[in-house]
Amino acid sequence: MEYFTQYGGEYIRLVIEHLQISLLAIIASIIIGIVLGIVATRFNKTEKTLLFLASNLRIIPSLAVLIFLVPYLGTGLMPTLVALVLLGIPPVLLNTIKGINNVPEYVVEAALGMGYDKRTLFRKIVFPLALPVIFNGIQITTTEVIASTTLAAYIGAGGLGELIMSGVGLMRFDYLWIGGLSVSAISLMAMLMLTGIRRFLRKYEV
Repeated sequence: MEYFTQYGGEYIRLVIEHLQISLLAIIASIIIGIVLGIVATRFNKTEKTLLFLASNLRIIPSLAVLIFLVPYLGTGLMPTLVALVLLGIPPVLLNTIKGINNVPEYVVEAALGMGYDKRTLFRKIVFPLALPVIFNGIQITTTEVIASTTLAAYIGAGGLGELIMSGVGLMRFDYLWIGGLSVSAISLMAMLMLTGIRRFLRKYEV
């Protein structure tokens, strides 16, 4: 209560910054991941290459990527977004490929037999059926990006990581609790929202 009384405005600023950075990274990761996933399913060699890259990106810590980018992109928002997007793309990409490839062949054949062209087939049949699986990747990306956005504070991009860093530097455990619980609360609210959307998409599952 003492912290919120004295620094309430500062706390709101940090939360807004955290949400803005996370949202930008999540949206970019979803768009790039889905587009690359669709392209990968059209070309076999591209699919193998992207699967290899995505699998390896998943094992590289986002902090390591961030440190690598700083000499080239400097500090601030840009390297943070690049690092977070690189972290967020693999789950969406992998699930997009999996979802599209797992669409039952008999459904595709039936649609083609009804006179669907390839574009209409993908738009009305394949993508809607793959969407629940793709959404699993979106959920993973969302939670990972929100949690990793705390690293933005290390290079001056802002967010709740500033509060956590201050807690470590000043040995203020109240700062650590407030920062950590706030990130957890944002992640939980995002997951609850996505879970609601996910239940709606279940009607497309086969």
